[in-house]
Amino acid sequence: KALRADSVCAIRLIDHGSGGYRLAGTGGMPAGGRLEVVPFGEGLTHVVAETRKPLLVPDNRTDPRAVKHHWSATPGLTLYYGVPIEAGADLLGVLNMNFAPTAPPTEDEQASIDVLAGHAAVAIRNARLFAESEARRRAAESLAEVSRSLARTLDVDVIVQQIADTVLPLLGVESSILRRLEPDGSLVAIAVGGLAREHFERGHVIAPGVGVVGRAVAERRPVTREVANEAAIVLTDDIRRRMGAAGMGVILAVPLCVQDDTLGVLAVGDEARRQFSADDVALLQAFAGHATVALQNARLYQDVRDARDFLQVIAENSADGIVTADTHGRITSFSRGAEEILGYRAGDALGRSAADLYRGGLDEARAIMQRLRADGRIKEYETSLRRQDGYWITSSASMSLLRDAGGRVVGTLAIFRDITERKRAGEALRQSEEQVRQLQKLEAMGRLAGGVAHDFNNLLTVIRGRGELLLQRLPPDNSLRRDIDLINKAADRAASLTRQLLAFSRKQILEPKVLGLNAIVSGIATMLERLIGENVDLAFRPGPGLGRLKADPGQLEQVIVNLVVNARDAMPGGGRIILATDNVEFDEPSAREHPDVQPGSYVMLGVSDTGVGMDPTTRARIFEPFFTTKGPGRGTGLGLSTVYGIVMQSGGAIWVSSEPGQGTTFKVYFPRVQDSEAAPVERVSSSAGRGAETILLVEDEEEVRALAREILEGYGYTVLEARQPAEAVVMAGRHADPIHLILTDMVMPQMSGQELAERLSPLRPEMKVLYMSGYTDHPSVHHVRLDTGTPFIQKPFSPDGLAEKVRAVLDAPDGR
Repeated sequence: KALRADSVCAIRLIDHGSGGYRLAGTGGMPAGGRLEVVPFGEGLTHVVAETRKPLLVPDNRTDPRAVKHHWSATPGLTLYYGVPIEAGADLLGVLNMNFAPTAPPTEDEQASIDVLAGHAAVAIRNARLFAESEARRRAAESLAEVSRSLARTLDVDVIVQQIADTVLPLLGVESSILRRLEPDGSLVAIAVGGLAREHFERGHVIAPGVGVVGRAVAERRPVTREVANEAAIVLTDDIRRRMGAAGMGVILAVPLCVQDDTLGVLAVGDEARRQFSADDVALLQAFAGHATVALQNARLYQDVRDARDFLQVIAENSADGIVTADTHGRITSFSRGAEEILGYRAGDALGRSAADLYRGGLDEARAIMQRLRADGRIKEYETSLRRQDGYWITSSASMSLLRDAGGRVVGTLAIFRDITERKRAGEALRQSEEQVRQLQKLEAMGRLAGGVAHDFNNLLTVIRGRGELLLQRLPPDNSLRRDIDLINKAADRAASLTRQLLAFSRKQILEPKVLGLNAIVSGIATMLERLIGENVDLAFRPGPGLGRLKADPGQLEQVIVNLVVNARDAMPGGGRIILATDNVEFDEPSAREHPDVQPGSYVMLGVSDTGVGMDPTTRARIFEPFFTTKGPGRGTGLGLSTVYGIVMQSGGAIWVSSEPGQGTTFKVYFPRVQDSEAAPVERVSSSAGRGAETILLVEDEEEVRALAREILEGYGYTVLEARQPAEAVVMAGRHADPIHLILTDMVMPQMSGQELAERLSPLRPEMKVLYMSGYTDHPSVHHVRLDTGTPFIQKPFSPDGLAEKVRAVLDAPDGR
C-alpha cells in the first residue's frame, strides 16, 4: 500500500502439499470469499510462475488465461501486474498487483514492485529458515526429553533401586537381584539393590534349573526356600567369604512373565531366616510387574536401537545413494553413497530441493510424486541426475513413499546408482555388434557376388570374344558390323558391372605398389574438377609429411573418383567437396571400438561434402550392392560397394559419418608402409604378334575353351586342349615335343590351376604358366599369390588382349 493507495496486492506461495499456490498475504483486498489455494496450471499466477517473468495484463476479465476466483477485486482494478518471487534458483511464489486500467503502473512503479518482490523473497526465505531452525530445535529438545523419559522408564537399574528403596524396608530384607533369562535357559544378573556393587559379580550366571531362582523360572510361580549355605544361589562362595556372611538364609524368587514368555526372575534375600508371608509375596509381585515392564521395554528399545544401527550401517556402507525427502521435496537425509555419486556433502544437500537434482527439474519431480501417490512405489527407472560439478549422470533409481505409524505420508525414499559407464559400455557394445552384423552381411553378399561374377565372366568371355572374331571376319562395309558392335559394347558394360561386383567382393586381381597418396590425388585433380561440374567447389588439403601406402594405383584412383562422384550427387544445388589426407595412429582402445581396424599406423583419405546427408537407416546400407537413393536410371548402386571392396581387399578400413542436412564425411584408412619398400618394376608387355609355340590349354568351360583355342590358333600357336586337370597331366606326359606355355583356368574340378602347374613343373620345367579366371577368392586358390607378379589374365578378355598377354609371358625371361 506504500506504493499506491488505489491498488490491491496478494502474495501467493507455492505449496506442493496442497498442489497449488497458497494465499499467504494481502493488502487492500476486500474481506471474505477468498480462494485460499489456486491449483497448479490455473490463472495468471501460474503463467508468471511458469515463465518466471513479470506479466502485465490490461484487463484480467477478458484475458483467457485468467481464472475468476471466489473473491472479486476492488471494482475497477482490473489491470493485472504479476512478478515472480525468487530466491536464487528457487521460485517461492508470485506477487500479484491490480490497478485501474486508466492508471497503469509506470515503469518506475513496476521497478518498485520488482524490488518489493525481492524483499518479499528475502523475508519469506528468512521466515522459512527460522521456522525450520525452530522446528529442529524443538525436535531436538523433544528428542532429548523422550530419551530422558525412556531412560527413566526403561532402565532396569532404576526399577531395582526403587525396589531396594521402597520394598526391601517393608519386607525387612537387605538385598534384591534381577536376573534376565538367556536363550540357553541360564540366568544372568543385570541389576542389584541393597547390596554394595563391589561385593557382587554383576555378570554372574546361574546355570539352568539351579536353586530357588531356577525353580521359580521353571514353575513360573513365586518360590521361597531356606538355602542356608547352598552355593551358587545368589552369591558365590568367594563373595560370601569376602563378605564374612554364611549365606542369605531365606530367598524369595518371583518370575517375570509376559503371557507365555519368561523374561527373568527377581529374588530377595533375608539373613534372619524368616519365612515370607503372603502379603510379602503380593507386594513383591506388584513391583516385579514394574520390573517386567521395564525389562520388556528395555528389550524392545534395544531391538529398535539395534535395527536402527543396522540400517544405519547398511545405508552408510552401501555403494548406492540413499536419499529421503519430506513432503515439500526438501532433502532430509543424504547417505555416504549419495555423496560419492553426486559430489555433494550431506551438510550441503540437506534442506535443498530434491527437484534441483533432476534434469527435468520441478516438472519431473511433480511427475514422480504423482506416480508415487498412485502406486506407492516406483521400481527401477532411469533418470538423469546433476552432480555438484554440473556433470549429468544416468542413474537407475527406485522410490517409495515414507509413512508414519498412522499411515500418513511423511516423505519419500530414493535409492539410486550411477549407471553412466554401464550405459556407455552397453551402447558401445551395441554399436560394435551392429558393425559386426553389417560386416557379416556384406561378407555374405560379397561371396554371392563373387560366385555370380565367376559364371557371368565366363559367359561374357564367350560373347565378347566371339563378337571380336566376327568383326575380324566381316568386311568393313558389312551391315552386320553395327549390330556386333552394339553386342560388344553391351558386353563391355556388363563386364564393367561384373568388375564392380568383384571389387565389392574383394575378388579382383590387384597389382599393388608403394604410393604417395598426395601424388595420386593431385594427379587426378583436374579430371575430378571436370567430373563434378562448375557448381561444386573442390578443395584439396594434403597432410604434411604424409606416409606411403601399398595399393593398386588404378583401384585407388577408382576409390577417389567414386567417393567424389557420390559427394557431387549429394549436392544437386551445388556445394563444396574437401579432399584431405593425414597420418593417423590407432592404439588398442580406439581399435577395439572398430572391429575392422587393427592397432597401427595408417594413411587417411577424407572426402567431405556439404550435401543433404543421410539418416541412420540409409547410413547402415550404403555399402550394400545395388542399394541407391537415386532415381531410376541415375545409378547402379555399386559405386560405394566398389569402394568398400577395394578398401577391404587392400587391407584398409572405411568409416562414414553423416546427419540429415549436415553433409557427409567418408574416411578411408590404408596401412602405412615404410618408404624402403620399393615399388615393383612395371613391365610393359610386347604387342600382340604371331607365334609358333605350343600351348597347353586347360579350361573346364567348353565354350570358353573353344574360343581360346580358336583365338590362339588364329595367331599361329599350336594348341593342346584339355577339358580337366587330369587330362592335362596325361597329355603333358605323352606329348613328345616341348610345351612352351600352359594356359589354365584357376578354378576347376579335381584341382586348381595352381596345383596343376606345380604338378607339371617337374615334367616340364621349361614350361611357363599363365592363369585365367573370373575371380580369385575360391577356396581352392586361396594360397595363390597373384599380387606378387604371377602371370594372370582376367575374364572376360578380348582376342587381342589374350594374344598380347600370351606373347608377353612367352617373351619374358622369367615367365612373367
